[in-house]
Amino acid sequence: MFRPSTVRTALLLARQTPVRVARHSVRHESNAVKVQRVRFQQQVFTKRRLLSALIYSSAFLTFWHFVLPAIDDEDEAEDEHYHEEGGEELEPIFIPLGITKARPRTFYKGSDPEWQEFRKIAPDQAKHAKMRDQLVSTVRMAVANDPRFKARMGDINVTLGAHWLDIIFPDGPPIEYERAGIEISDDRISWATRPVTQLNYHRLNRALYPTAVFSSIYASTKYLFNEHTRQVKQYFGLPTTSDQHSHRHLNTGTAGAAKTPATPPPAVAEAEAAQRTTSPETPPAPQQSTTAPSPGSNPKEKNVSIPEFTPAPPHFALHIFANTLSRAWKPAPMEPPRGTIVVSGLIEVKGTKARMTMDVSGAYDPKTNKYVLLRAAVRRIQDISQRPMGGH
Repeated sequence: MFRPSTVRTALLLARQTPVRVARHSVRHESNAVKVQRVRFQQQVFTKRRLLSALIYSSAFLTFWHFVLPAIDDEDEAEDEHYHEEGGEELEPIFIPLGITKARPRTFYKGSDPEWQEFRKIAPDQAKHAKMRDQLVSTVRMAVANDPRFKARMGDINVTLGAHWLDIIFPDGPPIEYERAGIEISDDRISWATRPVTQLNYHRLNRALYPTAVFSSIYASTKYLFNEHTRQVKQYFGLPTTSDQHSHRHLNTGTAGAAKTPATPPPAVAEAEAAQRTTSPETPPAPQQSTTAPSPGSNPKEKNVSIPEFTPAPPHFALHIFANTLSRAWKPAPMEPPRGTIVVSGLIEVKGTKARMTMDVSGAYDPKTNKYVLLRAAVRRIQDISQRPMGGH
């Protein structure tokens, strides 16, 4: 009744056998397996993407047509209100970089308004005389009101004196200068160039290349060096320039003393005899020893130190510096502005003590009938009553 089932045992054996066979087949036939890669491509237009594009497009069109025009209208209204109140726009910030350069020189053309104005004034002699008289009166009044010239020349009569003035029409405007840099405005940052005036250009060059100051420093330093060198030469007993002059004066003095007679005049002899009889006899001076002291006997000789040289007076060096600077300091060579006429020449100024001749150059503006640029320099000053320098 209870016999083991053979069917169940066979099933168990069959369940285990395929596993062993499968492993055996895989182990022996693994090189024959082929792997093929497959890519699954997604759809471009899906429902989700179409819905998202529709929503974003609707929002952008709504902002573009309804919100943005309202913002622009509000900004324009604020700008109009700002301009009505008289507000000014802020100038862009300019940061200069590099050096200042000169632009190429240009010349007037026949069609330029400046040249047309020159052609009108050229044949007008009355206008020329008026320009000369205006320059002469301006210069003489400036000299008469200057206390330095008044002390030297006395009372100045502005109506007296001769003048020689030429009228020159320039061939072109002055040279223009520019410098490059970065320009920062409200809406952009760009590389731009800005014009520079003649005066600022020459001031910048004078600050970068101070030749007058360098020459003044060299002159004052040279004086101090020569002064200290002279003191060192005196200490070592070497001949110096001042010693040579003193030796020359000493030689002339001894030669003059040799020429004088040995016997005094009679009056001097009588005075010496009277003084000798009235004055009491003085005791004889103690006899000094002729033996020279041995070296090192004086205690002061044991502590010999380096001599202290007296410093050179500083006011001499400052005086040399100031004189050299005044001689080397030259005014900036300013050219006449655009559209002006140059009037240059000599003007004589007469005073009660002396008379003076000046070199004058001015730039006359025909539009304003005024001199916009004026430069003058003293050429010569001569006393009216000249005395001989050698004496009577």
